[in-house]
This record gives sequence, C-alpha cells and structure tokens, in this order.
Amino acid sequence: MSRRDHIWLLWEWAEDTLLVSDFISRAKLSGLRVKTLTLAEFSHLDLKALYGQPPVVLWDRAGDIYPEARHLSDWVEALGSLVINPVRGALLARNKAHLHNLLVQHNLPVPFTKLIHDNSPSEDLDWSCGRFLVLKPERSGGGEGVRIQDWSEDSLRSTMKSRPGETWLLQEHIEPAVIEGRRAWFRVFYLFGDIRICWWDNRTHIYHFLHDREINRLGFNDLEMLGMKIGSSFPMQFFSTEIVYRQDNKPVIVDYLNDPCDLRSKMHTPDGVPEELLDWVFGRVFEAALTQP
Repeated sequence: MSRRDHIWLLWEWAEDTLLVSDFISRAKLSGLRVKTLTLAEFSHLDLKALYGQPPVVLWDRAGDIYPEARHLSDWVEALGSLVINPVRGALLARNKAHLHNLLVQHNLPVPFTKLIHDNSPSEDLDWSCGRFLVLKPERSGGGEGVRIQDWSEDSLRSTMKSRPGETWLLQEHIEPAVIEGRRAWFRVFYLFGDIRICWWDNRTHIYHFLHDREINRLGFNDLEMLGMKIGSSFPMQFFSTEIVYRQDNKPVIVDYLNDPCDLRSKMHTPDGVPEELLDWVFGRVFEAALTQP
C-alpha cells in the first residue's frame, strides 16, 4: 500500500498559481508529501480507487464554488482527514444574511443592519442613518457591495434589480477612527485557534503586519478576542474577518467570514498579504499535517 499523502490542496483560482507553487516548494523542504488538484483533476477522481488513502489534511480552496470539490471534501472528512474548511463552513461563509443573524445571536458587534429585498415595502427602506449607506447582496465575495451616497429609495431599488429575489444587507457606513496616522481598519486571520492581525486599508487594500508588541502597545487585544470568539462559534479552521474601530474607538465587525482567504503575496503584488502572514499560514498547515493522528 502506498504511503498516505500529508496534504491535498484543491484550487481553482488562477491567481493561486504562485501560491500553489510556493506551497509545494516549502512542503518538500519540510519532507511533506503533497498533492495539488485543479478542477479538471478533482472532478474526475475515482474515490473508490482511493478508499483508505485519504490525506492527513485537505486544504479546500475550491469547495465554495464547485460541488465536485465539496464531494471530495465530505469524503475525506468522513474518513478522518482534517479539512480546511469543511463544506458546512464554506457554505455558511457565503451567506452574509445568515451570518449576520448568527453573529448577533453570539453578541458580537456588527453594523446596524436591515435585511431587505427588491420588493420590500417603502417603509423598510426609509432609514435615516447618515449620508452614506452600504448595500451588500447576501451571497457575495471579493468585496462585492455598493456604498450609496445621498441615498434614496430609487437608488436602492435600482441596485437590487440586478439580483431580483435576493436578500440584501442595508448597513450603516462605518467611518474608521484614525490611530497613529492610519485608518483603524484591520483584517484578522484565524487558523487552528491562532490569530494574526494586519492593518488593512479598505481603499488601497494595502496590508501591514502587526506584531505582538504593537498589538499590546496599541491596545488592540480586543481584535484577538473577537477573532477567537468568531472562530469558536463557527465550523471553520481558517478565515479572515474585517474589524474596524469606530470614531468612538469601539470595534465593529464589518465583513464577517472570508473563505478562502486571498493569499497572494506582497512579494508578487502590491496589495498582497505580508510574507510574515504567509509564513504563519504555511507553517500551521504543515504542523497540522505532521501532528494529526
């Protein structure tokens, strides 16, 4: 019988090409056996032929899009593999309306929000909450959403007509505080019960890695606490969330669960993640592959 692979990496996004190449190189240096599978490959796998030989860890970066990847994910999880992230988590992350309600139930701070539809009555759209509002479709990703200035019922309905029948989140616009010359907007990454934090400017999409000493000095420990609370509340091993400090310096979660995380490296693209973050991600995945029973 052939030896069990340590890691299978499912991927489908063309922008992941350099990530996959880097992952393979580093895994080999750590003595790990890795199989990478594209859509064409994982959609034609013979699961019966592979029975009894699932990987130690499956990193699924395609199951949010392709049912074929979800079938493979379910299969290896049933055979005892550790899956990043299981199907139930990936599908949950895609429904922002459902996530919003769950976060509220867990007493986590979120923007004031109304759930509306293109056929909602006028009174549901009559909301005086400042000059700017944010309108997001419940099933979206990649920062999809519309900031509405000098909003009106007509502007809301015009936007919602693009996706009739869908639920939309109508939210207050959060203007971040400025701390040490930076907009207090952050991406908090959760992986296997561990947290890493980056400043992240939502206008430029530029990251700056925050080391522990900076987190302690600036009093950002509540970012770690909120990230851990989200991680302990949902069936996800790896995700990012966006947290902003309001003008009153209170944190609010503005983008709930991002999966899969965009891990393009700053080495290759200006708005990529810092190398320190990528080192941490790879290291934790490798560690999991070597320590799982």
